[in-house]
Amino acid sequence: MTPRTLRKLRSYFSLVDHEPGRLRLRVSPRILLCREALRFRRFKGHRFRGILGRSFDPVSRIVTLEYDTDHLPPALVDDLVEARSDDEIASVADRVTSLIGIRLP
Repeated sequence: MTPRTLRKLRSYFSLVDHEPGRLRLRVSPRILLCREALRFRRFKGHRFRGILGRSFDPVSRIVTLEYDTDHLPPALVDDLVEARSDDEIASVADRVTSLIGIRLP
């Protein structure tokens, strides 16, 4: 997955709240039109290292991810949310995906 694709996917999410162990993101309904996002449906139901739970509220369009702070440092999650350049996004995404055991399409 290219940094450009990651940046595009991130544009469909906005931060609602982040406290250590829980990340809440609002999802834009436009994501349904994004071909790249549809690839991630294959991860539905998969379990990932350090991810304790996930939920989606379709009314508020909020995704909640609960994670183990011993496995996934909150500062790294902050970096993922705040990264701006393609290089930053790619670097942080590589670190996060290696920690949780996911290979991006």
